[in-house]
Amino acid sequence: MPELDRLSVVLPVLNERENLAELIPELCDVLGVIVTHFEILVVDDSSTDGTDALLAELSSRDRRVRYISRVGKAASLPKSISEGVDAAVYDHVAWMDADGSMPPATFRELIASYRSCSDADSITVGSRFVKGGGFKGVETVGETRLWQVVRNLRNSNDSLSAVFLSRLLNKFLWLTLDRCCRDLASGFIIARRNLVQSIGLNGSYGDYCVR
Repeated sequence: MPELDRLSVVLPVLNERENLAELIPELCDVLGVIVTHFEILVVDDSSTDGTDALLAELSSRDRRVRYISRVGKAASLPKSISEGVDAAVYDHVAWMDADGSMPPATFRELIASYRSCSDADSITVGSRFVKGGGFKGVETVGETRLWQVVRNLRNSNDSLSAVFLSRLLNKFLWLTLDRCCRDLASGFIIARRNLVQSIGLNGSYGDYCVR
């Protein structure tokens, strides 16, 4: 069973200033209750919306919040996560999307599930597609009708086709692979830092998902 009282959380971001202003304080409140020590590493993939200024302010007020800039580098979600993992100071790392699709409170369930694993080298994935989960356009899986999904997406900046293609891709991979995980494109994961580094997150987005 993994012992987890110190956690590094990586937030790979691109133009998420507005979301980060709410997400980071909420995340600090949640993590402060469930782990003894934590840090939040915001890895910025060359944002142009003032993310750097916001993080300068937040990190000056709370040393647990750290900012990593990838300005001048090719945009890459896997490499953003990898740089955050490499910079982490604690033995356990997690990462999550910063677009608001994953409420900070869900860390309670993710960490509880991880702590219950019998294998110290387990990887715990927070799935959007199990009952009670949620993804863009869907507030709660099993409780949101198709027409509500379409309406929610049309009222947002998210792509309707991208969301449904992601759902179809996950279903296909789940049927063709070993069915160990329902959400192979999840951006909500926790594992030992050295295990993640041994896997390597240097490929494309699709390569990162399948790994």
